Amino acid sequence: MTTDRDSLISRGAIDPSELSGSKYFESLISAATDRGVFSVEAAEKLQYELFELIAMKTEQYNGGFSSSIPTELARSLADGVAYTVGAALKRYATPEAALEALKNEKLSSIYADGKLSVESLLSSVRRMYPILVRTLPDTGNITYSATVKDGIRGFLKKYNPEYEPQETIITADYPTALPFPDLTGVEFIEEYVRRIYNENRFLSHFDAAEIRILLEHSGQDSGELIFNVFSEVLKCSLGNELCGKNPLRPSPCAKSRLCEVFSGLTKAGIYDLLRSAATKLIDLMGLTNKGVCDYIFAALPAISTEIGAAVGLGDASRAFICRRTPTHAAQTVTVSFGNKMPDEKYRELIDRLEECESFSEKQAVIFEEVKSLGDFTDVVCDLFDLTVQEIAVLLSRLTPYELAALDKRLSDSDESDLSVLSDGEIRLRAAIDEYLSGQTEEYRARFSELGDMITIEDDAQ
Repeated sequence: MTTDRDSLISRGAIDPSELSGSKYFESLISAATDRGVFSVEAAEKLQYELFELIAMKTEQYNGGFSSSIPTELARSLADGVAYTVGAALKRYATPEAALEALKNEKLSSIYADGKLSVESLLSSVRRMYPILVRTLPDTGNITYSATVKDGIRGFLKKYNPEYEPQETIITADYPTALPFPDLTGVEFIEEYVRRIYNENRFLSHFDAAEIRILLEHSGQDSGELIFNVFSEVLKCSLGNELCGKNPLRPSPCAKSRLCEVFSGLTKAGIYDLLRSAATKLIDLMGLTNKGVCDYIFAALPAISTEIGAAVGLGDASRAFICRRTPTHAAQTVTVSFGNKMPDEKYRELIDRLEECESFSEKQAVIFEEVKSLGDFTDVVCDLFDLTVQEIAVLLSRLTPYELAALDKRLSDSDESDLSVLSDGEIRLRAAIDEYLSGQTEEYRARFSELGDMITIEDDAQ
């Protein structure tokens, strides 16, 4: 029986998914030995070379004075050597190619390549970290900001690629949207930072103040909870897109409308619907970064599963953050849409407005004759020659409470069954978004809060 590296003979493919991400070198040798493509003798020879590398690292650690170190430290140095070798072997296209490298190259040479891989990943983290800090949205979530600002900085300060490359250093309490692979050390941190980078790029398209208001609708202390902000905002955007609302305003979703949209759908049907909505969202956001776009699509299966589970319980809205009902009467403001004018008088008003030759004339007539929010709504919906921008100008004349009530009436199907909007209502919905887009971030944040405070009084007849 041969005992040299020529005993590495490919007699069966190794499934990469069976190999450990954190202990790649060890799992590769184990899998190859089990399949007979790596003899016990060859493994023993490789083990001897590994011991030589560990002895070299021990001598380096002690400054060349002694080879005696505590058992726990010796084990850590050995794990570090194996980790570094694994980092090099992962760069090969297939496990078989990595085994061929072990067959034809000295283990010390592969280890040297692994050190370069570790240093390259560490450099990548160092490059991305300042960008993460600059682009970190102020979501109010403590775990999010603490992990990105303090956790990753702590890793960069303490990480020792020479003697403990396998150590992750931080706990990374803040979860990313995608399930995390079996990684440790700088491989874990580099992948973690890359994911946070993609999530930050997505969240940067939304007002941080509006994100904070959205998260507060969860009904819990969103600042203290550990959850993924990206996933919640993405779900909200997709839900609003499917419900006919502006997906770039992360306002709470409408419960009843969500139930209608997802009613009776299978998990596959839910996924297809979300993918179509995500495609529209990416186009609306003007996203061109392939990494961010791919990340959004990669998050859809988990969201589909979550919505499917909620549908199975009879309420698709359980998977989304929806508008909360105020719990204290003192926080409630009642807004009435008022008494509408008689039908004949209303038709005369519309005829008069259609005869106006300019928008300024129309505006003067509207605020001279219209006395209720209900009539105002009907007029701006029925005058089809009004542009979205002109309606936005009219909206600027309303009080914040009136505008918030109008927004709630159009958006919240719990208050009114508006699952199918008319063309005029669609223009009015777009005009509200147009008006709000021109306001300050503080105004929009306050406006989102008003929706919780308002109770709409039934229209007087």
